[in-house]
Amino acid sequence: MENMKKNDPGTQEALSFVRRTIVVSAAILLFTLIAALIWGNTRIQISLAAGFAVASASFAILSIVVIRLLVGKGSSAWVFLLGIFKIILVGVLLWWIVSKGIVEPLSFLGGFSTLVMALMVEMFRIKRA
Repeated sequence: MENMKKNDPGTQEALSFVRRTIVVSAAILLFTLIAALIWGNTRIQISLAAGFAVASASFAILSIVVIRLLVGKGSSAWVFLLGIFKIILVGVLLWWIVSKGIVEPLSFLGGFSTLVMALMVEMFRIKRA
């Protein structure tokens, strides 16, 4: 990201949106982890955290690709290859951790959903502004 136009207002706004979304998602995750702690199930906590980690990493990579495209840093071939690689990597990772029983699928989905909820919060915030 260091090669991006740092003074460009659009780039700064996009990076700010990504940061806010991940922070809101982490806050939602914190509440769900506290709830899992109350019920005393460590496997649920691990599953929630793993879902959050996969979703956040995927969102961060997608954001980097989109921002680089918008500021003109990156070719379409590079973006295509990174997008395909990300999809394959996330798919293989999801298959592996669910099929090996490392995480509970519903709790993992709950952790993954924290990013979706954070995106909804940010969209409502932007719409009101």
